[in-house]
Order: sequence, then C-alpha cells, then structure tokens
Amino acid sequence: MAELILLASVGSIRIQELSGSIFYVGHLIVFLLGTPALANLILIRGRDRGACTWYVVSLSCAAMAFLLVLLQYTVSEELFGIDGDGVPFG
Repeated sequence: MAELILLASVGSIRIQELSGSIFYVGHLIVFLLGTPALANLILIRGRDRGACTWYVVSLSCAAMAFLLVLLQYTVSEELFGIDGDGVPFG
C-alpha cells in the first residue's frame, strides 16, 4: 500500500532518483511475494470465519496478481522505456 501511495504522489522516476536501485529491488520483491502473501493471509485469517473456500482465495489472488502485473509494466516502462533497452530513467 505504501508503494502505491508513493507511486501515485511522487512517481517512479523521482523515487528511483531519491532511493537508487533499492526501489526497483523492493518493487520486484513486492511483485513476486504479493500474491502468495495475500493467499496466506486469507487462509490463516479465514479459518475462523469460513472465508477460506477455494474460490474466494483463487479469485482474490487472481485479482491481486493482475493488478501487480499492471503495476510492474507501468513502473518498468517509466524507468527503462517502452522497449526495455533504453537507459534507466529514459
């Protein structure tokens, strides 16, 4: 959530300028671990409330994965250009 607020208010290029390469590494960690973390959270918290049916978990994780892929494309395009061969911050 903090990453989304920073990206919306400051932008990925400015965050990369301020923090260096640690931003992109952190962004990739959120991209790779976001969906499994959501699945674990639903399964662990949902045991008491009965919300851990397979379709609730799978639909929630699919929606989260879709949004994370869109965010990954947006950040990568802003930092490295549309073809990916451009210089950083192109």
